[in-house]
This record gives sequence, structure tokens and C-alpha cells, in this order.
Amino acid sequence: WRERATVLYGGTIFSLVLVLGLAKTTGGAKLSFDLGPISIQPSEFGKVATLLFLAGYLADDRSQTITYPRFLSGLMIVGVPMTPFTSSNEFDPKPLRDEVEFLIRHKAAHSFAYPMHVSEALEMSEAERKKALETLIDHNNGRLPVIAHVSAPGTDNAIAFAKHAKNAGADAIICTIPYNWGAFPAGIKAHYEKILNTIDLPLFMYNPAASYYGSANQIPPALVVELAQKYPHLAGIKEASWMTEYFFDVIK
Repeated sequence: WRERATVLYGGTIFSLVLVLGLAKTTGGAKLSFDLGPISIQPSEFGKVATLLFLAGYLADDRSQTITYPRFLSGLMIVGVPMTPFTSSNEFDPKPLRDEVEFLIRHKAAHSFAYPMHVSEALEMSEAERKKALETLIDHNNGRLPVIAHVSAPGTDNAIAFAKHAKNAGADAIICTIPYNWGAFPAGIKAHYEKILNTIDLPLFMYNPAASYYGSANQIPPALVVELAQKYPHLAGIKEASWMTEYFFDVIK
């Protein structure tokens, strides 16, 4: 699988370059291009390709010397396990435990973020989300930091997930703006301030894809700075808008 991972990763990079010239602009961002009747979004393949490529890279490097650049690169690898279900569509904890063990044993991750959208968070009930997070935290048993995903349609719902995550033993939380209705700057600020004032765990903001709500509903870069100065436990931001200009505005 390691040889295939390299090929897959290279193909993903090539397809991302194609996006620049062939992709249609949606919501201010270029995300996909059409190949006949099929619409292809390379970034989705890139998530899996990057995980496999980095896992192979770390597994192949048997050096016992941990250099500073290698240490920093390890901090960037966040494991995002998939959520397994039985044939009757019920959460299946054993395969999740196996995933967690695999990622830890093979040094393919240095922290976990769960349950993210790609982990079927939007398809799970509230009880399933809580049970799945408890399962991951229990099997991890403190070996790696766990960032709990607590996004929800409303701020109070997100806070309820965050309180559960803290009680379950999560080390940090990650949360996007309220789902579905696309809050504007004042609402986004109120959303994050209420969470930050209620939960003392480190918080990662999560800027959504521009194609979901439109560029007017992104987290304002100035707000990121304002809240970071006010709340020491605001740890960072996951940038998923796919807008290069936004990315550079934030890191400036």
C-alpha cells in the first residue's frame, strides 16, 4: 500500500493543479472540475492520499534521531478516524478501537480530531456522537491528545457537546459556525464568545467552505485576532474555505 500511496498522492497533487485551470468557481472558490458526467473534487481524495503518504513516510523512517524539523512535522499530523457502522446501521465500536490502535501503533498520527464531518458526524444521532467519542477517548487512554468536534446547528447545542467532551476526557474542542443558516459576523462573534466563556478547554475555530454559506459567512480574520487576544485558550483555526486570500489574511 505504501507504493500505491505515493502514486495516489502524486496524482492528487496533479489533479489539484488541474483545478486551477479547469474548475468552475462556486461561492468564490474553485473546488471541482467535470470529467464527462462526473464532477471531481480532488481535495476530498487528497485527505486520504495525504494520510496514507505520511503514514508510509513515518513507518519507513527507522531513524532513532528526532530532529527539530521532523518533530514539527509530526505535530501537523492529526488523525481523523472514520466511524464504523454495522449492516443494520448501528455504531460499531470495535473497528473504531482498531483504527485508533493502528494509528497510534504505526505512529501515523500525533493527535486525534473526532468525530469530524468526514467521520459521519452529521449522520450520527447525538447519542451516537457521544458514544463514539467516549469509545475513542477510552481506547486512546491518554496516549495522544484528543480534539473533540462539537459543531452543531445552535450555540447551546455545541456547548452541550463541549461539556460532554470535557467530562469524557477530551484535551481540546473544535467548532465551526452554526450549521444551516450561515451566521453573519455579529452572530459568529456571539457564538464563539459564548463557547469560550463557558468552556475552558483549548478551542479551535473552524472556518467553513465558502461554497456552503458564501463568502459573507466566513469567520472574519479580524475577529480571529480579537478573540485570540481576549481568550488565551483560543488555540487556532481550521481553515476550510479554500480561499487563498482568506488564508493569507488570517496568518498575517
